[in-house]
Amino acid sequence: GVPAAHSHAGPPLAEFRRNVYIAGKHPNMPEVLVRFVRDAPSLAPDTAMPAIDMTDQQARDIAAYLSTLE
Repeated sequence: GVPAAHSHAGPPLAEFRRNVYIAGKHPNMPEVLVRFVRDAPSLAPDTAMPAIDMTDQQARDIAAYLSTLE
């Protein structure tokens, strides 16, 4: 549903838990993932992923879910 989008905006998340790094340079650890989910540009300024307004609990829930994907 994104106008002019002709490809994927990011990598598949199906095996996220197996990733050693987040954004190619940050360790895939829960506290880093929570920060990335909420404010990706603070860790990866060139990312296409925007900062997302959410609560700490929402960010932890998303990070917990991503950590189950293998």
